[in-house]
Amino acid sequence: FPVTIKGVVGRIDEIGKNQSRLILINDANSRVPIIASRARVRGILAGNGSNLMEILYLPKKHNIEVGDLIFTSGDGDTLPSGLFIGTVKQVEEESVFVAMAQDIAAANVVTIVDY
Repeated sequence: FPVTIKGVVGRIDEIGKNQSRLILINDANSRVPIIASRARVRGILAGNGSNLMEILYLPKKHNIEVGDLIFTSGDGDTLPSGLFIGTVKQVEEESVFVAMAQDIAAANVVTIVDY
């Protein structure tokens, strides 16, 4: 999975001889199991092509707040637990939106971690 000094930016989907296919965490096809740091609430972070991703499958009475940090949960064994993804920027009655930790356009160095 690709990371920057600020956090996870995506995952490797395919590996070729001289290149790899990366799916950015905010891609519309991206789904990542997450946990909110303070609230300890789990969900699935869904990319939508924008800078704000939505957390799906939250309990109706979650206690996630703006400013909460979002990490990978390790559920589903797709990514290890505890990797920083982003910060909650907006909470609505039925939706929670998260901004990526790293602006992809500003990422100069990306490290690929084998998991």
